[in-house]
Amino acid sequence: LRDLGAAIKAADPTAKVGGPASSNDELVFVEDFIRDAGPELDFVSFHTYPVLGGRITEAERFSKAVNVGAAVEKIRGWIRQYQPAREGQIEIGVSEWHKQVMETRPTVDISSGLWACIFLGTMVDSGISFANVWDFFSQTETGGHGIFDKKDSTPRAVFHALTLWRNHMLPVPLKVTGGDETLRLFATRAADGADVALLAVNTSPDQARTLEVRLGDKRLPGKIEAVRFTDREYFWDPHSGRALWSLEPKKVTLALDSDGRCEIPPRSALVLKLSDSEPASNPTEDPGAPEISFVLPKNAPSDLPVEGFIVVRKKGSDNPWGGVLPEVSLSVEGPATADKTAVPTGSSVGTFILTPGEPGTVHLRATTGDLSCEASLEIVPVEERQEILWSFSDAASVEGMKTSYRLSVDQQVRPNQSVAAVTLENDASQPEHNTLLELNSFPPSLDKKRIGGVVANLGLSPDFTGDTSGASIQVVLQSNNDHWIPLASIPLAEIAEGKKEHVLKVADPA
Repeated sequence: LRDLGAAIKAADPTAKVGGPASSNDELVFVEDFIRDAGPELDFVSFHTYPVLGGRITEAERFSKAVNVGAAVEKIRGWIRQYQPAREGQIEIGVSEWHKQVMETRPTVDISSGLWACIFLGTMVDSGISFANVWDFFSQTETGGHGIFDKKDSTPRAVFHALTLWRNHMLPVPLKVTGGDETLRLFATRAADGADVALLAVNTSPDQARTLEVRLGDKRLPGKIEAVRFTDREYFWDPHSGRALWSLEPKKVTLALDSDGRCEIPPRSALVLKLSDSEPASNPTEDPGAPEISFVLPKNAPSDLPVEGFIVVRKKGSDNPWGGVLPEVSLSVEGPATADKTAVPTGSSVGTFILTPGEPGTVHLRATTGDLSCEASLEIVPVEERQEILWSFSDAASVEGMKTSYRLSVDQQVRPNQSVAAVTLENDASQPEHNTLLELNSFPPSLDKKRIGGVVANLGLSPDFTGDTSGASIQVVLQSNNDHWIPLASIPLAEIAEGKKEHVLKVADPA
């Protein structure tokens, strides 16, 4: 970087030089980069997608949103260590970020917006100089990194998080106390200190939180202005793979009790505008008449739970209703049971889980007051079958497969059959030399959504020599939902006893 940076600045003295844009917040080789960059270094940048696995809880995903703060502090420590004279000059930026690498539902539903609110707040508190979200329009069947829908440019949840910070928070970070794992708090103030904005993010899916708001010694009025982002502003339908509605965060008035407390709804982000004066009264908005409907898939397999929704819309509109209904009664007839019979819809969306039984038609009915709706869901059977995808019939059948060793087709091992042979050649101890066989080209006819495991005949060559104790073959599936799904560890000593069929199933089909 020293020579390259010097050449760049010789051509353009205003240019800024930096890097290394490393791929995650583990900051691999960033320390060496700062140490060796010399006086040409103007900024340090890294990429981060903190949620590394798909098969974790939502609470675990939210806990990763603050990891960026520790990464920034580590970089600051290296700058102090290796370039102390330029500590106040070298900037830090996140040149690429999103919630996770996998472009699945958690990158597009409302949780992604709440997660981004926390991530952005952590970057602000850390003093980040610049940051770039990835990206504008990328999209998959179940999600996508794009902050807009690729088909119709509908804003997604992360876009609304960006607008909350851009349009409703203020330029100067302010220290705030309180909050916990499910209630994250961030505060900012105007340059002149006159106005203060407090962002409260409640990540609990079903529990409202009570927040006591204090601003130094000032007594806040009984009502304060706020900007709200909840299911009522954004709802992602996982069954159709689109947002049923995507509205800009809404201005509302919150009432404070005599102790200065207000309620933060479940699964919400609110920016509270704190000042000495009570907000001006706004005309009461007529929410119109409500109507309720189900959001369900057309059919579902009999071996997996089904997430269903009851949504409350303004009658004759695609948008949510602005009022609050009593709990909706849910009844289910047919081969499935629901986890609840009363579904709250306070944010215009109520969630329930169906557990299917045998195949058949499930009839659902929802009622509240004079409102009702019905829907049907077909539970389809799941049949397990084994399908031979690679028979290794000739030399061409292994083209495109990967190995750290030597791969060929052997027709001498089994009578009238060919097998794939991986020759280790005494080099198994080399670093990063551990891929026995990688298969990543699947026939187009295969339904990848329902792969339930791997079946393989494994054995060692009769002329194999070496100590098999402690050695094993790891069998791993890789998917968009969770990059690494370990299926089994097969000891070499086991397959040394002779060829054997191994049926390795995914433990959790979800």
